[in-house]
Amino acid sequence: MLTYAPLFPVILLTLVALVAMLMSALVRDASRTGVFSAVGLLFVMALSLQQWGTQQGPANILGNAVTVDGYSYFFYVLFCLIGIVTVFIAMPHLEREQAQRGEFYTLMLFSLVGMFVMVSSDDLMTLFLGFETMSLAIYVLVGWRRHQLRSNEGVLKYFFLGSLAAAIFLYGIALIYGSAGTVNLQSVAALLTAPGSALGVNGVFTVGVLLVLVGVGFKIAAVPFHMWTPDVYEGAPAPVTAFMATAVKAAGFALGIRLIAFLFEHQQLHDIAHIILFYGAILTMFVGNFFALAQKNFKRMLAYSGIAHTGYLLVGMLALPEAGAGTAVLYYLVAYALTNLGALAVAAFISGREEKFDNLEDFSGMAWRYPLAGICMAVCMFSLIGFPLTAGFFGKYMLFAAAFKANLAPLVVIAIVNSILSVYYYLRVVVVMFVEPVAENAAAPETMPLATKAVLAYTVAAVVWSGVGTFNVTPFFPGLVPLRAKAEASMKALTAIPQARVSTGTVEGKSSAPLQANAPLIH
Repeated sequence: MLTYAPLFPVILLTLVALVAMLMSALVRDASRTGVFSAVGLLFVMALSLQQWGTQQGPANILGNAVTVDGYSYFFYVLFCLIGIVTVFIAMPHLEREQAQRGEFYTLMLFSLVGMFVMVSSDDLMTLFLGFETMSLAIYVLVGWRRHQLRSNEGVLKYFFLGSLAAAIFLYGIALIYGSAGTVNLQSVAALLTAPGSALGVNGVFTVGVLLVLVGVGFKIAAVPFHMWTPDVYEGAPAPVTAFMATAVKAAGFALGIRLIAFLFEHQQLHDIAHIILFYGAILTMFVGNFFALAQKNFKRMLAYSGIAHTGYLLVGMLALPEAGAGTAVLYYLVAYALTNLGALAVAAFISGREEKFDNLEDFSGMAWRYPLAGICMAVCMFSLIGFPLTAGFFGKYMLFAAAFKANLAPLVVIAIVNSILSVYYYLRVVVVMFVEPVAENAAAPETMPLATKAVLAYTVAAVVWSGVGTFNVTPFFPGLVPLRAKAEASMKALTAIPQARVSTGTVEGKSSAPLQANAPLIH
């Protein structure tokens, strides 16, 4: 039993999801299922933190198909945090929409189970199971308002394009297996570095790796795989949009970093990855920012904004293994998650019944009617800009500094130019809420639910404290210094796995050369 102890967070989360499923069928008051889900995620988060603090090294389980390490625990905690906040956003929102059903929380929990499996998988088939578990639940959540046309349009686009991306991803796995004879990431990495190995220049293997990355590109909304994002963000209920913009994006980048760490152990693959990420980052930043400038719908604006932020994160991934690049990517994901949760919590409240009032003009003067909402939106927009003393500022600073040290100065300049472009559409939201008069057709309720107040207060404090704090107040309020230290330790755990697992010189009975402990992820 102790051998499988590192899997206890995943097992506990699965049990919570199963109990929530039973509650959704047996308990009339669906809000109780939401409360149970939040409490269950709190226990999973506490267990993950406890195991993370006592872990001695990476745990290889289930025939080396799963590795639970500091990298896994970092995302376990982040996913639980996002899940808890999403529950608090969803409960009053679903009550207002008369769509409060326990299945909502059950689906969210099962999508989190898929994310847990994804970030811990060292086997491409296990990884695919987690990938699809997450995706199938998200498809249903996007179409939760099944009687609304734009919701149906969003879910159909997301389902068909997502299914295509999954098929491409699976076909890439098949090509990797056909050329390497294994789908274990550690084994593939060892074969790539074996003396005399031709796997790195094998065309079938190269195509397989690229197809796998297409699936990842779809999940993180990188250009040219971003087309679904605006319609899905707009059509999905605001709590689902918040969950997708944060947890799904974080899971996609966690998966991408793990794949890059083990599938690019050859010079030719390094060069291909460098070209793809370099031009992909530039296109993603410009497409996201230019289209965001023209948006009048708040959620569509955040969708294109999210595409631009994907570009910034790709800059950080391109800088790997420069010291601090991986740390910056992980820190940025936390900062981005906190910021978007706060902004979309405000949108969920202000937009009114059926979210009919989610255009920017509908937010006019709302900062004076609801001061907490105005403060939260302002802090979140300043963080997305990268304004000093917010988490977003330090995230961008660390990303761009790491890229500059990695001799990517031209890309850093382009990223800074794009950040300047984003100032217009982010500040426009603040100006509308604080300067313009209240819209005549404003439909926001007179009183703000307690759960919404809790989310807004939390995200404001967390965005600021994770930017300036030097210590942890609680696990829910990580300061800049300890959060950065945790991110750095997590990346070290990931890059140390090849040495710990493959340095014996054998993979599945075949002789292979040992991987270097600090082998570059991308040159």
